[in-house]
Amino acid sequence: MADLQSTKHLIEIIRELCFATTLDSVMTLVGVAARQLTHADGATFVLRQGEECFYAHENAGSALMHGTKENQTTPPR
Repeated sequence: MADLQSTKHLIEIIRELCFATTLDSVMTLVGVAARQLTHADGATFVLRQGEECFYAHENAGSALMHGTKENQTTPPR
């Protein structure tokens, strides 16, 4: 029964995403859905901007990395 509920919930999230018109609305929907579906304490939406990693959105009890940027480096081989 739990699988059926999760599937129905996922279908509803997909429907909502189909009508999302801004990046902010997509990030909000994905953050809420990720937490609900996985029972996580938080979710972070990270965007790559050139060589930087931008923590664009968080859905958590408190902001941890929101709004910060970090350089992305390729580890040495």
